[in-house]
Amino acid sequence: MFYRTIFISLLLLSGFSGFPAIGPQQPVKVYLLACFDFQTHARVFDASGLYRQKEIAALSQSLKLLDPDKVFLSFPTGHSELIRTDSLYRAFCNGDSTSQQDARLQIGFRTAKRLRHYKVFSYGVYPDSAFWNHEASLLAGKYKQSKLLSGRERGSILTPLPSYDMDSLLRIYSLKEYLAIINSKSNILYPAAIKAAVWPRLGSTHLLANDHPDFAGAALLSKWYQENIGIYACILNQLDFGEKALLILVDPSRVSILRHLFESNPLFQVMPHDSWLGKSPLH
Repeated sequence: MFYRTIFISLLLLSGFSGFPAIGPQQPVKVYLLACFDFQTHARVFDASGLYRQKEIAALSQSLKLLDPDKVFLSFPTGHSELIRTDSLYRAFCNGDSTSQQDARLQIGFRTAKRLRHYKVFSYGVYPDSAFWNHEASLLAGKYKQSKLLSGRERGSILTPLPSYDMDSLLRIYSLKEYLAIINSKSNILYPAAIKAAVWPRLGSTHLLANDHPDFAGAALLSKWYQENIGIYACILNQLDFGEKALLILVDPSRVSILRHLFESNPLFQVMPHDSWLGKSPLH
């Protein structure tokens, strides 16, 4: 009896149980990379040129060192489009690379290829910032609130960012430095901050009006948020949660919302951009 008591005590001290011990899951590291449309800046950024190809190769090599398990890019997510994306990636891996003026391919595909990934992952493409800004302009015209939208009304706009000519910056700085600029905290937060400050005030929002308030701008903001939540959901539903790290290329206007969503989920750890991309030379 004495020896059996000693044996049981030792088992308890060693943490024995009838089930295998499962330690706490390490958060999945999330690297959100705000990127830009190469085609928009084609006059100063020819992705097929030797100099830019060297820059892209160096960037993809540094992204490879982050060792993401999956690379996410903005492609349509329908079945036929996923097949087309897979075929594009296979063609890229087989040498069809330098002629593409597409950041998703040049950065995303190249990094996935270096990592020997068999495929890239995608999330649905939604309207860009120009579409939403146009919708806000239409509301401002309808409700005669152009002063509010243009920032000429008290409390209607935050302190604007310094104005830079983006083409000039691409001439001065390397690709990685330029990406560090557009990924800096002030640049990432500004698009969402402007929408949050102005859009909810668009419409007939006077609470004491005879008619019910028409929060048209708030509805517009809700649709924009819903799109970003849809991107977040699309990414989550392609994970098995055995991943250690993710690389997600995204439009700059969406980074702050996606960052907030991932930071709100304890299963993820969003990595500060300056810890892996470098500090912006302008801030």
